[in-house]
Amino acid sequence: MPEVIEVEFHSKAVSDFQLSRLVRASLRKYSVPITAFISDAAIMNDRCVGISFDHSEKENPYRTDGSILVTGEIQ
Repeated sequence: MPEVIEVEFHSKAVSDFQLSRLVRASLRKYSVPITAFISDAAIMNDRCVGISFDHSEKENPYRTDGSILVTGEIQ
């Protein structure tokens, strides 16, 4: 029997809870540059996977709000 693979679909719609957290995070002052804010994040294989918002490279079509983002290896 084939292996079962679970898939979750994400949409660009943001819940009120997510929106309030994104606004709070964007208003906060950070000591290092912030490239993007990530919602619905999960850590897998030393990388973070999540939905990105307010990415610094807005002209890149893969960096639009609501895109799935995978970070580089977390040290």
